[in-house]
Amino acid sequence: MYGKNFLEQRKLKRWTQEKVAGKLGITVQSYSYFENNKRNPSVHLLMKLGSIFGVSISKLVGEVDASPEGKQIEENTENSPSCILLNIVKSASINESNKLVWCIESQEPIPLAWVNDSDCFYFRSKDNSMSQLRILENDLLLFQKKTQVKNGDINLILHKNELLVRKLTKIKDIILVEPANPMFSPIVLPLKSTDIRVVGTLTRIIID
Repeated sequence: MYGKNFLEQRKLKRWTQEKVAGKLGITVQSYSYFENNKRNPSVHLLMKLGSIFGVSISKLVGEVDASPEGKQIEENTENSPSCILLNIVKSASINESNKLVWCIESQEPIPLAWVNDSDCFYFRSKDNSMSQLRILENDLLLFQKKTQVKNGDINLILHKNELLVRKLTKIKDIILVEPANPMFSPIVLPLKSTDIRVVGTLTRIIID
C-alpha cells in the first residue's frame, strides 16, 4: 500500500510524524493512519504532501514518476493525468424497472491508481454506526460497485430507500447486517430477502 511511500519520503527528509502533520494542518494520529494504511489522504492532502516532500502525486501513490525530480504538482487536479473526478453519491432508489437510480451530490478528484479501472464511487458516512472500525460520521468513503456479498466485507447497502454502511455476514439461510457500534441495532433477514440490495464494497477511508 501507499503508506510505505509516505514513510520513505518522510525518512528522506529526516522529519518526525509530528512535523509532517503540522505542515499538513492535521493531527499526528491522522497522519499516522496514512503511513499505517488505515486511511488514505484526499487528493487535496496528497497535493500538500507532494509539495512538502517535493514529489508528484504519481510518486506518492506508487506510480512511475516520469516528471523531473522536485517538480510541483499541478494545482488543477482535474487536468492532471494522475487524477480523475469521481461522483459522491448522496442517495439511491429503485425505479419501476427494478433498476438502481443514483442521486449524485458532487464530485471529488481521486488518484487513478486508487481506481485501477474499477467502477467506483464516493459516499459520505451519515452516522457513527461503524465507529469501532474507525468510520465516523461525514467520513469520505471509496466504494467499488459490487452486488455480491462476501463475509467480512464492509458494504454499502440500500435498505428501505436508505443507504447504510454495514458489515454483511451469511449464516446458513440468513444474512446478518451488522453495525460496528452497540448503539445501533443489527438487521437479520432471510438470505434471499429483497429488502436489501448491496451496491458497493468499501475499499478506502479518505481523510479530507
